[in-house]
Amino acid sequence: MISAPADPTLKMTSTVISDTYTILTGLPASYQLRPFPSWKELRNAVQAIYNQLEQHNWSGNQWIALTDMSQAAIDKLNEDHDLLAGISVRFTWMGTTGLLKVAAGAPHHFPTTEIVRYIDSQCSEMGVPRTQLTWGMAVTLPDSAASPQGKQPDACVFPPNRQPRGGKCDGWPSLVVETGVSESLTKLRRDATWWFQHSSGDTGSELRIEKWQLVPSGSPVTRHLIEELRQHPGLMPPLGQLPAGVQTAFCVQEVVITPQSIMGQPLVIPFRALFDQKPNGAE
Repeated sequence: MISAPADPTLKMTSTVISDTYTILTGLPASYQLRPFPSWKELRNAVQAIYNQLEQHNWSGNQWIALTDMSQAAIDKLNEDHDLLAGISVRFTWMGTTGLLKVAAGAPHHFPTTEIVRYIDSQCSEMGVPRTQLTWGMAVTLPDSAASPQGKQPDACVFPPNRQPRGGKCDGWPSLVVETGVSESLTKLRRDATWWFQHSSGDTGSELRIEKWQLVPSGSPVTRHLIEELRQHPGLMPPLGQLPAGVQTAFCVQEVVITPQSIMGQPLVIPFRALFDQKPNGAE
């Protein structure tokens, strides 16, 4: 998951999250909460948040929480990405509560696009066939087996054995990118756990220019263990599924970008975790 623009004062910290995801946890104090309005009112609210972000150099609140949503409204937000005044949003819902993340213009789209291009170029240099990697952009990934809910990432990667078929997802992505403004940092960290918990660990990594993954199973989670794991940014995440109840997510690597420097690079994503298979031939 990527937070943009980065806060130059942000200190590197070891963060661990093991409790169950809830949709409103981690939102900034300035987020908006309202019953689902008319479509015209919702478009106006999204436009107002976008205008405020633009006026404040793409910082501030980018979230609208909606209660009492009908299934028809949920389906419409899932399917029509140009519904809200032509402004890009990412939609999450649990039950009848929805959450819209308003994309903060170019500072939102640029880092997401650059991450996609960089991973594509690295895979090409490693000899990986283009068909081995499928990107999803703002796709909705539901978890209807547990309860009616779903989430749209900013981008995600499907390995060869989980690529969409017939226009539908055939499994969870192996890597997810979530992008937001600096004020959304806490919420973006919480969103990492949605992917881990609902995919049972099939989503093994999430990028925020903090790389989050799951603690290997079988070890007591202690501060010493987390600090030891963070010494290995190329650490392989658990490759098998892990039930949500035994998961602990932690930040294995942070890359802090300021106008003067980059600290914590290079960002390392293990090949097998991304493709859900070992390298073949010259890969």
